[in-house]
Amino acid sequence: MSFLLGLITLSAAASAAEILSCPPPHTTQCSLNSPPGSTRIHLTVESATEESFQLYWVDSDCVEKPWHKVSPGASITVTTYPNHLWRAKSTLDDAVIFNHVVKAGQDSNTKEHKQTVEVLDCKRRAIAGSESTKAEDTLAHMKPLSVVHNAFRSDVASSTDDASTDDASTDDEAAKWKRVNEMFPKCIPKSDLGVDKVSGFHVLCAIMVTSNNVPLLRMASFRSLGDPIVQFDCPTESMGSPLGIRYCIKTALSLKQDFSEHVQPPKLPNWVMWEATGRRKVHVAKQMSPTNNEKDSTGRLFLFTGGNFIWPGVEVGRKRAVGTVAGQDKLVSIKTMSLRPLVFEVDNFLSPKECDHIIGLAKPYMAASVVSHMDGDEGKSDTTWRTSTTRFLTRGQTELAKTIERRIFDITRVPITHGEGTQVLRYEKYQHYFTHHDFFEPERYSNSKSTLNMIENGAKNRLATVFWYMSDVRKGGHTNFPRAGGLPQPSGNKCSQGVLVKPVKGKVIVFFNMLPDGSLDELSLHAGCNVESDDVKWSANKWLWNKPTRGMWVGDVTDDQLQALANNIPGVDVDDMATERLLAETLGDDVEIESGGGSLELLSWKVVGMVSVVAVSLLACACGGKKKSRKKM
Repeated sequence: MSFLLGLITLSAAASAAEILSCPPPHTTQCSLNSPPGSTRIHLTVESATEESFQLYWVDSDCVEKPWHKVSPGASITVTTYPNHLWRAKSTLDDAVIFNHVVKAGQDSNTKEHKQTVEVLDCKRRAIAGSESTKAEDTLAHMKPLSVVHNAFRSDVASSTDDASTDDASTDDEAAKWKRVNEMFPKCIPKSDLGVDKVSGFHVLCAIMVTSNNVPLLRMASFRSLGDPIVQFDCPTESMGSPLGIRYCIKTALSLKQDFSEHVQPPKLPNWVMWEATGRRKVHVAKQMSPTNNEKDSTGRLFLFTGGNFIWPGVEVGRKRAVGTVAGQDKLVSIKTMSLRPLVFEVDNFLSPKECDHIIGLAKPYMAASVVSHMDGDEGKSDTTWRTSTTRFLTRGQTELAKTIERRIFDITRVPITHGEGTQVLRYEKYQHYFTHHDFFEPERYSNSKSTLNMIENGAKNRLATVFWYMSDVRKGGHTNFPRAGGLPQPSGNKCSQGVLVKPVKGKVIVFFNMLPDGSLDELSLHAGCNVESDDVKWSANKWLWNKPTRGMWVGDVTDDQLQALANNIPGVDVDDMATERLLAETLGDDVEIESGGGSLELLSWKVVGMVSVVAVSLLACACGGKKKSRKKM
């Protein structure tokens, strides 16, 4: 009996009105044998969830046979038969999120049928009687209060008249945002929300309130301009502890389980919250609610389930002023060029002196560019895809190079430890790089153990690419994103569709290969178009990973201090150390707790930044990997 794998196609993701519990994690359900002469079913499995999942066919012996990984919003069509069981498991925590037993078609005279099922978001369930359940019961006083899943709704009655309905809908929206502004007067969440929600990204509003003379932290989560708003209160007991507030938010928003950085197999980074200014992370209530002491303290926060900061694009053409420390200017303007993939343009990011300096370091050593070969491409010439020349610089190779590294951290908020060395590129007339992704798909590198080790079998990858233009090109040489906005796969390499970025000396673009939830963005496909004039196109890649990567220079003392400010880890007074330990166990965080004078010292977030040079150096060394085992070089 054959099982045919169909092509992956994009489909609109549906949103569930209510998030139900996931299927039981331990199930002995298997496929049953189909009756003789059963009709074939062409089953389309559509992703309406915000997490990537691995689809399995479960055979009659209850053995899970991996079929394909499906990204958020995508779909896959498989050929199957009645009584066969298909299962989906989250790539984030391996939780079972979907079980489906194929039913026979209604028309028995037809030999083939088409069926469609959706995989929806679901809440993780604890195993009855487990230690996790006992811990949750013990920590009931930390749980969110008054969770409302569609807050700020209007009571305006709808009309049967179409025009009146439109007017009522407009009034409803205006009334909703008026109520939001009344509750959170300094937050203004709309300024960072787009029309469509982005997987793994929440805008949060926070403010201190009092109920029955008891202080509470009131929060609201916004996903887009039109999605339902979730409002909840974090109780007093949770407000002074990073673990307590984390437990409250995780429970209210049904966020995924946290994992230790040392867990095996490795997982994606845990979710994280930042001030909306991008200035620093937040961990406790007093860091979240607006204060009168700081003029830019608004109570507006960003939450990223994939664990890394990403500026929201909001809408194409939106400009955002981003503060820098290492640059010549105090503010840099980043402009949204595309929402999917997320692409920002920054004019005059590099000075002419810096461009010439980087070119001068690389020019004497330029050699043919290479690529990392996927399964089935072994033995092919690198020029099949890429015809430029290249040179890798070490991280922080010169003082001027260090300044550029710091400025990249300034605008992206991705730590220096997460960046590769700079790859300088030279494209001459008619040279190019055909369409490719900068990330590594584990499924395409099953023959390369070194690559799979480098990317931790998918838990670690290239989060973003900072692409520098260091010369002007009069014709051609654009960077092309042919699938921008959800366009179909291009039929060739003509740079004829999507977004085109013209090379201008000093400009950089920042594009994201991963979504805020940590999944890979297939729409980040891009190409280096043919240079059509006699100009030499000098450019460079700076790849930023979602975890620390190799490199000897991890910043100087000043960089450590700036990163520590960004990490913003608070000193916390804790009365109940037993509860804190229980919180740590329940959340799954890699947290070391030391009680000295009632002080709680949190060490779980040190990996994200550079709390100490020693800690980060050890982490950077531990990442390992051969220098040439890159995908796009």
